[in-house]
Amino acid sequence: MLGNLFLYAANRATHGVVGNVARQASWSALAALLLLAGAVFGLVVAFMVLEAQVGAESAAVILAAISVVAGIVCLSMPTMLDKMEAAAKPAEPATLAETSAVVQEEMTQAVDYFGAVRVVASAFLLGFGAAKQLNHRQA
Repeated sequence: MLGNLFLYAANRATHGVVGNVARQASWSALAALLLLAGAVFGLVVAFMVLEAQVGAESAAVILAAISVVAGIVCLSMPTMLDKMEAAAKPAEPATLAETSAVVQEEMTQAVDYFGAVRVVASAFLLGFGAAKQLNHRQA
């Protein structure tokens, strides 16, 4: 019965995810390849323009410095976004009504999946096991 419970939870958590991930990964890989090609051609053009104005060595140093600064900004962006999201979140916890609505939804899904008798039997067995653990701790 616990195996069915874990299988149900896994099915609920991963419903349709594999197909979405494969599609997202293939399109993201293609986009990354095209963006990389665009960036390389853009750097070549920028080098040609700068080379005519400041010389080859100076143009290479300028483009390298710009690339390093842009890379550092990109690496620090997830941390900055996490901080901004944490600051924007409300400090109050979820209300009792929201929590009970979530529990009601999950219980409805579990009863629809397993049937009422299995859900009640599983809840009884889980509660009985927890009571045994509490009884052993108190003794």
